[in-house]
Amino acid sequence: MVASTASCTTTTSTTSTPSARAARRSRRRRQRYDALGAISFLLQAIAPIPDAAAASKRVHAMTSHGQQHPWTFVPHDPGQSFSCLRDRELCASLGKWGLGPDHAYLRKFSYDPYMPEYRLRDFVPAFLQDPGVQQALQVLQPNDTWRPMGPIDTASLRFRPLRTTVVDMTLFDPLFTTGIVRPNGTITKCFDEYVSPDTITLIDDAETAETWMDPSDFVVSDELQRVLVDPTSERYAAFSTSARQELLFALLEHMVLGGRVNQFEDELAPYLHAVRTLYKDLVSPSKLPDGTLAVQGMAVQVVQHESRAGGAALFPMRHRQNFMLVVVDPVRRHVAVWYHASPNYYQ
Repeated sequence: MVASTASCTTTTSTTSTPSARAARRSRRRRQRYDALGAISFLLQAIAPIPDAAAASKRVHAMTSHGQQHPWTFVPHDPGQSFSCLRDRELCASLGKWGLGPDHAYLRKFSYDPYMPEYRLRDFVPAFLQDPGVQQALQVLQPNDTWRPMGPIDTASLRFRPLRTTVVDMTLFDPLFTTGIVRPNGTITKCFDEYVSPDTITLIDDAETAETWMDPSDFVVSDELQRVLVDPTSERYAAFSTSARQELLFALLEHMVLGGRVNQFEDELAPYLHAVRTLYKDLVSPSKLPDGTLAVQGMAVQVVQHESRAGGAALFPMRHRQNFMLVVVDPVRRHVAVWYHASPNYYQ
């Protein structure tokens, strides 16, 4: 039976009739169609094509290179975006330091598609130029009232890059080793003194960098405030340039220097609690294959230069404590904003 079947098969394969040839052509066409269908399915699974309705809703803004960017931004519910705002101690401290909701806020947005780190300098201007973002974000006016940000004079803005490499609070250990903070946690006091703040390095594009100094002085009342802003302090070198460029350091700096009316602390602990709590809400720590922790995030501080005539300003005046921190979480694809402004400061 086996030999008979094999023989029959051989005879059939060598016999070429019109019907046999047509059957073979039909089988080959079906195989090609099946293969093409499988390839099409795989391509759609790898890179699905957005539908026309979704594509028509995509808003394209212009980057600094005059090119269209691909990102879309969706605001989150302000009351549900930050778990740190449910921390009563943090909220009470921010109000005490002049960083409460009358002059500051936190907002979060989702974005899509993915943004690689090398495109950060295009991403932030595109974010601020997005119509939905401009409606969701608020800016403080010179008369001390809020309004939607609206179209902003991005040509008047500069961006200070901030590092997000720190995974614990050991960054602040020099506060204890240099005597700025005593072993019991109290901050070393000093006589009130006017000081000119340190310059900070800004980046306008990949090729040029510049320094910026706000036009107002600070009155320092303790050594913690002094080490943050006074480059002539003997303890200033306790923190390296790279340490001062950390987002964690920037959070401490803004909380210590405070807002228009700042009831500063006598002990370091409230500052550390506030910095730790907010930092955990802004960035995503993750564990690397070797077991060490790393922070996933990119951050910039948006600084206002002089606005052009008729251009909308991000802040009511130039001052070091009028700030916007933009933190990008590439894992969750979130953009977080911490904004604070005041039209005047009492020293």
